[in-house]
Amino acid sequence: MTKNILFLVNGLGLGNSTRCHAVIQRLRKRGVGIQVFTSGNGLWYFRQYQDVDMVHENQSFNYGSNNGQISMFGTAKSVLHYWRIAKNNEKRIAALIKKLKPDAVITDSDYSFKPMKRFKIPIIALNNANVVRFLYHRFADRPRSIWAQFHLIEYMDYLFHFFIPDLVLAPSLDSKLPLNTNQFKVTDVIVRQGFFPKISYSTPKRVVVMLSGSTFGSPVKFSRRDYGVHIDVVGRDAPEGGSLNSRIVFHGKILNTQQILNDADLLVINGGFSAVSEAFWLRVPMVVVPVARHAEQWINARMIAHLGVGILAQEQELESAMVTALQRLDQFRAAYAQVPAPLDGAEQAAEEIMKII
Repeated sequence: MTKNILFLVNGLGLGNSTRCHAVIQRLRKRGVGIQVFTSGNGLWYFRQYQDVDMVHENQSFNYGSNNGQISMFGTAKSVLHYWRIAKNNEKRIAALIKKLKPDAVITDSDYSFKPMKRFKIPIIALNNANVVRFLYHRFADRPRSIWAQFHLIEYMDYLFHFFIPDLVLAPSLDSKLPLNTNQFKVTDVIVRQGFFPKISYSTPKRVVVMLSGSTFGSPVKFSRRDYGVHIDVVGRDAPEGGSLNSRIVFHGKILNTQQILNDADLLVINGGFSAVSEAFWLRVPMVVVPVARHAEQWINARMIAHLGVGILAQEQELESAMVTALQRLDQFRAAYAQVPAPLDGAEQAAEEIMKII
């Protein structure tokens, strides 16, 4: 009998969708039926792929904002609004479960759980909050600006996943972290098919700037006319009046980013774990620009700097950091040669999921 899985995917940015899609690709090879419940960017992403049987729309959650940055005060003020959204989504999920009778529900930054508990459906989460919690305390140079977001969001995320799911699959840049338990399984990075790792030693020709598709993605501005390389900007439309430089191309939103990333000599990205994972899998040096006040993104960026394969930069220094990173490519490439290549975390996740269903 065909096994069926329902994915509950947060659609705020694209990272949750691409990570879930990587696991879906491996489950499809095993003949598993897949349906997805998502919103926003998740709807745009999954509706364009044929390896998902059906996509269902939910109501989305968003952080509160102030001047384009995360506002914990604004988020806290919206708690009642979020509660109402959660109740509506739970009703929709319960109706889907009654209709689909899935063998498991896989969540990625979605916190609905009552319908699954009621119908005794296993809950499997793709979530690395336990890794974030561990590394937050490891890096003593963490900025005070991430304290509130860590304790109000990331630590609560960890506690939720400690108590609620039956299994948590936690992707990490370092899968040897001492975090494995019966409930938490650390995997290598989870990356979609079609990415081909390499360490290039040639003169750099192409930089890809691919910043978050969420509300809090960093702005992209270039002041120079020439950087000595071709620059592809993914996820942003060209500024009014066009680009200063014919070698800077703004691509807007792209579904299949594999080819453009495979050709990159340097990646400039926000600190979302999916983007960092893809760059790390490709063995491409990177500039990681964490969204301001976002603890997980800072930790992901700090881990890249710790491994020596890229640098952590602030939004206001994005352009100068890119120039600096181009000058240090040989150093980053040498560091990659010393870091063991990751295994296929998506395949590891699929194997664990199949054990449960």
